[in-house]
Amino acid sequence: MFGNLFDDDGGGGATDYAEGGNRIPPAPPPRNRTGLAGIWNQGSTCFLNTALQVLAFTPEFRVQLLQLPQKELGKLEEKEFNRQVREIPLQLQRLFAMLMLEEQQAVSSKDVTDSFGWTSGEVGQQHDAQELHQLLLDAISQSLKGTSGERLIEALFHGKSVNKIKCLTCGNCSETEMEFSDLFVHVEGFSKGLQESLDNAYCSAEMMTGTNQYKCDVCNAHVDAARTTTLRSLPPFLKISLMRFSYDMKTWKRYKVTDRFPFPMEMDMSTYTEQGQSHEDNVYELYAVIIHGGSCDGGHYTACIRDIDDLGHWEDPDKKTVQVTADPTSVVECTSPEQLVAFILSKQPGHSMTMDKLSADILKRTGVPWSRSYKKRYGSFPKFIKDNPHKFLVDGNMVTLVENAAPNSSENAESSTTGVSPPAENVNDNCSIEERTTGVTPMTNGLPEKEKGHPPSGQCWYFFNDSNVSPMHAKDLQNEFAGKTSAYLLFYRRKNLPKRAEGDRHPACGMPDCLLEEVEKKNHLLQKEREEYARKEREWKDEEERRKTEVQVEVRFHWTHGMEKGVLTSQEEQIMLTCPRLQTLGHLCDAITTLGGEALSPGFHVHRMRCWEAKRHLFDELEDKTKTLEELSVENGTILFVWDGQQVDGQPVPTGLDSEPITLQLKQYCSAQEISHNFPKNMPLKQFHAQVSSLSGIPVDLLRLQFPDGSMQSGEENSQEKETLESIYLKDGSCVLFDGEGRASFATDANNQSNVAISETEPTPAESQSEYRFCVNIENRCDEQEKKQKWSVLELEIDKDMTVGEVKQLFMATYCISCEAAAIRENDSLKGLQTAYNEDLTVGKAGITRNTKLVLDTLQMTLAFKLSPQPEGKEEGPALQVTLHKHSTVETCVEAMAQAAGLSEPSEWHLRKTNFFGEPANILEDLTQNLYQCAINPGDFFILEKGRLPPKGFVSLPIWLYASPKQLDASWLSSFSPKIEDLLIGDMKKGKDSPQRVGDILISRDATFEDLRIEIRELLVSQKQLQVKVNQLRVSTVEGRAKRLRRVLRGAQTTLRRLKITGETVIGVQVVTRDAEPSTDQVVLNLRLRKPEERAYGETQELVWDCAQGSSTARLKQEISRRLTMSEESLTIAKHFPDDFQWKILTDQVQNQGHHQSNNKKGKKRTHAPKSNIRLKPFQVQDGDVIGVIGKSSQLVGSDGSAPGPEDFSTPEDNVGREQQLERQRQKQLERQAKHLVDGLCGPGKRRPEVPLRIKIGDFT
Repeated sequence: MFGNLFDDDGGGGATDYAEGGNRIPPAPPPRNRTGLAGIWNQGSTCFLNTALQVLAFTPEFRVQLLQLPQKELGKLEEKEFNRQVREIPLQLQRLFAMLMLEEQQAVSSKDVTDSFGWTSGEVGQQHDAQELHQLLLDAISQSLKGTSGERLIEALFHGKSVNKIKCLTCGNCSETEMEFSDLFVHVEGFSKGLQESLDNAYCSAEMMTGTNQYKCDVCNAHVDAARTTTLRSLPPFLKISLMRFSYDMKTWKRYKVTDRFPFPMEMDMSTYTEQGQSHEDNVYELYAVIIHGGSCDGGHYTACIRDIDDLGHWEDPDKKTVQVTADPTSVVECTSPEQLVAFILSKQPGHSMTMDKLSADILKRTGVPWSRSYKKRYGSFPKFIKDNPHKFLVDGNMVTLVENAAPNSSENAESSTTGVSPPAENVNDNCSIEERTTGVTPMTNGLPEKEKGHPPSGQCWYFFNDSNVSPMHAKDLQNEFAGKTSAYLLFYRRKNLPKRAEGDRHPACGMPDCLLEEVEKKNHLLQKEREEYARKEREWKDEEERRKTEVQVEVRFHWTHGMEKGVLTSQEEQIMLTCPRLQTLGHLCDAITTLGGEALSPGFHVHRMRCWEAKRHLFDELEDKTKTLEELSVENGTILFVWDGQQVDGQPVPTGLDSEPITLQLKQYCSAQEISHNFPKNMPLKQFHAQVSSLSGIPVDLLRLQFPDGSMQSGEENSQEKETLESIYLKDGSCVLFDGEGRASFATDANNQSNVAISETEPTPAESQSEYRFCVNIENRCDEQEKKQKWSVLELEIDKDMTVGEVKQLFMATYCISCEAAAIRENDSLKGLQTAYNEDLTVGKAGITRNTKLVLDTLQMTLAFKLSPQPEGKEEGPALQVTLHKHSTVETCVEAMAQAAGLSEPSEWHLRKTNFFGEPANILEDLTQNLYQCAINPGDFFILEKGRLPPKGFVSLPIWLYASPKQLDASWLSSFSPKIEDLLIGDMKKGKDSPQRVGDILISRDATFEDLRIEIRELLVSQKQLQVKVNQLRVSTVEGRAKRLRRVLRGAQTTLRRLKITGETVIGVQVVTRDAEPSTDQVVLNLRLRKPEERAYGETQELVWDCAQGSSTARLKQEISRRLTMSEESLTIAKHFPDDFQWKILTDQVQNQGHHQSNNKKGKKRTHAPKSNIRLKPFQVQDGDVIGVIGKSSQLVGSDGSAPGPEDFSTPEDNVGREQQLERQRQKQLERQAKHLVDGLCGPGKRRPEVPLRIKIGDFT
């Protein structure tokens, strides 16, 4: 039940809409069957929600706080008049009233956090629950000063402790009394739990000796003393904080103590009091636990609380209740799978369904498959059906409900229609199915009687997870003794506190009338809101049903439309027509004939019309009158245009998708006149010329057009017949420039009735001059400062006849800008910096206006680089530099750098970027891209590395030949010739064990592993004359500076991409006789046996360990003992970590101290120790690992006979490596200290401050 600790909370109610795409916002959900309300999480306020719930279920505190009169606390309304109002207790009163009486699943704590003065920092950041609880009690205590509840917090939660120091010389005893509200107890090292930790804190004396001696006032000297702490007085409510967060002084890191720490349900605190005698006032009962799940860096808080006043309705959590959706306005709750299946079958004709459909219906109605909800307890679904023959009959795959097993749902059905829930006494005890409509009174009214096994009064426990509340067993608290999710705060209540009378345990007990009225109004509004939601939902359902059978279309006649600017226009006269979906088009045409009357000519056509922006266009025609509207895809809102199929308003109308209109802006050079017109996108260019000529009044043979792509065309040029407006990529809003010699009037031809948007009057001379000559702002980016944040923007006056090159020269001369390579570019607000303008174009033809944002940008950049590796005979010097054009390709850049470095073959080098720290980063693989496309900026630093780049999708893999694995028997050599044998192990005999580089292989990443091995075999044959079979090649990856073999590649048909082979991978090859490719359950290890009485190892031997039967240390020892013919008990093995020069002894000790639980077939829980797996953390034994072996004969001289430790495995080389590593760490630490010193002198960098936890309190003294 504690599995969903990290679920995100909704924050404001249900979010699921009704089935079928209902867009009606749902009403706030009512309380669940527990009858208790949660608190919404505002972001990260789980630490606050748990504390508020604990206080709300502390009856003595809740009732006394609610009973505080309003005249002492003030009114919230008076806060606006700057009057002193005790806002925190007032908001807590409102919150408690909502938690007790408001009929919602959860309530909001925003008003409470606002009264704390919290902002999004406190609400959105995690804080400690113990710190919050203490601050909250202090804030309440401060806010109640001067009222009748001034001592409320002190009387309920505060106790007193006394520290005594007794001089062991004279016997003098000094006392110090302290007040406490929390008892802090240690967790680490106290596996017996709370009582052991309390014994250590309050029953044992701390001896003050040595340097910690106590100065006695009587002896006037430092003497030995004994210090003890006891409890002088205990509060009615005792809070115990478990110290689960500690600090490791070695690693300087915080960590969470997850050790087992049991705590009792009842305990006697008399042993820890000053009197030490048993008393009934010292006996406490547990009533709340706050749980923390996660780590010391963050997590989630939940709470387990005992319902002392029996405010909720407890149900056995083991008996799951399944909510089945019967329809959008009702919910059916089933407490057993028998009831669930019976209910579903009872709704089917003949009370029968197939097994498959029944299983699918369970998933559809509950949202949870059978395998997740019931399989663990009842088995598979077919097995469950067959195990209940008294309820279900099985005939093949058909399941039928037995008549007397049908649920009694007649009353429920009646209640569903009337909207009233059935009373509790009418509910069948054997088949508890309750059907209730959405929005009725919550389940607190008319709850069923207590079932058998129900906890006693005041002993019901509930689990609070923000907005969710669910019942739980008290025994489940044992699950919170240990682990990452464990108890953090314990709340105990004095057992002999007087029990409240039955009438005083009502949720509204002690609540003032003003709060009762407020909650009552809120509940009334919630009820109305739910009823309104149910009404809208019914209306929506009816509308959906109507939509499924009817369709509403809009009919438009041609006489209500005209043609303007090449598209249809409308007088907005429309007729809505509703007809059945299954009605034929012929019947619809009859209705249209009736609507049109005599004005409609026979044989009319019906087209589908679409309207967008100011355009209307006709698409496909509805012709087949025998088809239904559903078959013709006529949906709601479809516009049908009725006409003769030829003309509208005397003009032809293009139809179809290909002739969809586009709006073009026609502009004339050096003129303010502009024409906006619509043209079909499939219009040929020749016809387009004629149309523009007609609109502009310029003869076709004199008309010249310029399109957005810069191409120009005159009327004399014969364009291709198939070339259309769409083919030259004209679209809505495109601008086409036109001009002509001997320009005629723009008046439209008398025969052309098109209304054209042309200026009626010629521009004045002043207007023409302002359009011809204007000022532009040009941003200067040729500044020498390479990373300047703000560039200077300068103004320049130009005219349309100037070329872009003349504008550049004028700008540079006017403002004395010196730049060898510069260009004018447009800085578009949406598209960014555009390509440079052609300097031969005029300003007018380039489309530059007074609003165009221009940039003078340098086209050169300076790049720094270094070589890797350095050529022979050259020492590494300062970084080299080259200056290149921004549009230079990567290949040109490599050639320039090679020339600057004095390299003769640039093709043998490639370029690599660096990161912020100057470390190697991505390789520039595409040599055809320019520097601008590669996002390269001036001043970037690169590494020019040796090596030719492979083609795209290929990798160049270096191949290294390693010595064949050494084995104890020499039978594996028999299959090779003497020449090959000498080649394979000749270097071993000479004492050389270093690998040999064979060459490189260029291969595609999509090639298989088998293809790679074939390529390697061919390389070995050509370079080493080594005749071997492909299956005798073991291929591994090589890692580290020591070039150690690591991961063995497996899977003949697996691609190199899947094997994560990249251009950085190095391949190592070994020749073996058999089993070259180990299985996935096998690990290839290197065994090294410690020499007797020496800190050295013998020759490395290979071990192929089969882990199919287990991956424990014991299994590995068995394999090693068989291989080395040594006793298993005498072996100690360890894994070598070469990067750290450390050895770690392999053991089967499990880190997790808990036990796994599993259920057997009878449902009984059993525990078993988890299996050890050294292939997982912390050992992670894998291919290529070195396993050191020490036997009894390998003990070092002077050994005391105890078990070997990690140092016994170390060699002198390990010791040297560790010393060098420590020296590097010390050097880095000195560098960091020097950097901090410089930062301290120059000013520290800004760091985001942490948000402290605080509660603002007014001054009420």
